[in-house]
Amino acid sequence: MAKGAGASPKEETTRDRILRAAIVQFANNSYESTGLRDVATAVGVDVAYVHRCFGSKEALFAECVRATMKDHAEASSREALIDALVQNVVSPDMAKDVRPLDIFVRSCSSPDASRALRENAPDFLKGLSDEGDEPSHLRATMAMALLAGASILKNVVEVRSLSEVDEDALTQLISRTVREILSADTPTAQ
Repeated sequence: MAKGAGASPKEETTRDRILRAAIVQFANNSYESTGLRDVATAVGVDVAYVHRCFGSKEALFAECVRATMKDHAEASSREALIDALVQNVVSPDMAKDVRPLDIFVRSCSSPDASRALRENAPDFLKGLSDEGDEPSHLRATMAMALLAGASILKNVVEVRSLSEVDEDALTQLISRTVREILSADTPTAQ
């Protein structure tokens, strides 16, 4: 539901507009500092209508997380998903209102927001996991941790070695590393 996605403006429902406005709010502000009143004001509706559509701030946040993950979760293949995730780290589309990890970065310290992120993570990680077993899930989680960390260091903290490196070289390095993690042997507990 980021800018440019979903229904055309003529077909967009008020609920869709609320969701889009909430995604922008949560991507630009922490969970705690984003209020339903802010979202309602951005859309031009009464806050009671936001409550009626989503029930609570936590439910609205969870819906925002699902909406921002949807494009990646529906990738045509694991390879396409890896390529898209790496592209979002290396050269995120700054023309969009929201980068995929913005909501995570701004809200991961909140217990309520973390719960929604944690509950939606399995669906998102499914695309990176080639099997339903625990070792594959662990590898997918480790690959996502690498991508999240690289994105934070490059795009938020702006660590020079990541933010000033040649994008093609960085893309190759991250892609190769993610693929190696996903295909690695997973040690078993002893």
